[in-house]
Amino acid sequence: MKISRSILILGFAVFILTTANSQASTRRQDLMGTPITFNANVPGVTLSINSVEYRGSLPQTINFQPGTYALVARAAGYKDFTTTFTVVQGRAMTVSIVMEPDRPAMVDVTFTSNAPNTILTFANQRLSRPLPQTITTAPGTYTIRAEAAGFEPLSTTVTVTGSVTIPLNLVPATVSVQLVSEIRGIQVTVNGQRLRGNFPQTVQLPLGQAQIIASAPGFQDQILNVDITGPQTISLVLQPLLATLRVIGSVQVFIDGALQQGETISVEPGQRSVRIVSGSLSSEQRINFVAGRSYELVPSLGFSVR
Repeated sequence: MKISRSILILGFAVFILTTANSQASTRRQDLMGTPITFNANVPGVTLSINSVEYRGSLPQTINFQPGTYALVARAAGYKDFTTTFTVVQGRAMTVSIVMEPDRPAMVDVTFTSNAPNTILTFANQRLSRPLPQTITTAPGTYTIRAEAAGFEPLSTTVTVTGSVTIPLNLVPATVSVQLVSEIRGIQVTVNGQRLRGNFPQTVQLPLGQAQIIASAPGFQDQILNVDITGPQTISLVLQPLLATLRVIGSVQVFIDGALQQGETISVEPGQRSVRIVSGSLSSEQRINFVAGRSYELVPSLGFSVR
């Protein structure tokens, strides 16, 4: 029985000692304060807490007594960062300081264009040189206008958040062009695209040069390279396809009474009066010339055309 009582007394003494040590530790922590850690997103930040300056590089841990504190963080080239934080006894915490540049970081914006000699107006300032061109500016939303000869002006807004290349796609300007022809069955191709329907016909063409090809049975093809500078009317007048007459021998040849020159003669299709003269002799016939065919005139006592 004596041995058991001694053991109980010893256990009680250990409990008292442990409790006393814990209370002493808590009192020391209360006196020292609660650790608060400060960090920042940039170097060179100084802290002012309740108007008390703290120096040293961050992150930094400082002990505070419970309460609410006003924090001001400063760094060269950045806006002041202000906030408050509340310290609860025994509850460690971290205060993150996010510094913003005093001026927005500048970015490079490059503009390109599908139209030659495009002139850009950026934020109401007209650039003196054509695109492509790079502009250094602050992030933001800007109004732009792009202009180029032969293209519709382009007005829009662009939002810039970082360095970027912005391509500008201008649409060719078009005008109304009327194509007229009195030839039945005429076929017309404009810039490689065949038109359908009857004529006269109005088409929209971009400013600049356009190639027009017109053809019809019995007529020579007509190829026109036209400068489109504005609304206009273009008449398609095809020439009849000619027959060719090659003269064999030294004779004078008259077609419909007109003296012809050279050994190869172009003849309009249809019934024609052909007369040859050699010295005091002459002979005349009516020949039906077919468009596109070649003929030879061979003198004999008369002459034959084959």
